Amino acid sequence: MKLREVGEVIRRMGRPEGPPDPQDQIERRDLAEALAKLPPKQAAAIVLRHYHGYTNRAIAQALGIPERTVASRLAIAKQRLRGMLSQSYGIQLDDEKPRPERGLAIAD
Repeated sequence: MKLREVGEVIRRMGRPEGPPDPQDQIERRDLAEALAKLPPKQAAAIVLRHYHGYTNRAIAQALGIPERTVASRLAIAKQRLRGMLSQSYGIQLDDEKPRPERGLAIAD
């Protein structure tokens, strides 16, 4: 095969992607592990919505449940995933700010 032919093949097929980023692989694995810890109904809602791109309405119709139930499952699942993944990565979420104990006054 001549160099010109190789160039034409590359233009037709596109350049091959570089090797996968190890950090991306770790993050995907962590996300898959966190998804596996969710209740099946919540995990299904996340996968259908964010991996397959279905709308809440389409998910509701496919599962035979109200659209608001899908929205609720998604919200709860996202909250749980944030909690699990923030612990894994040592990230403190805005809604998890340290709060003083009840009944104790903080003096300046």
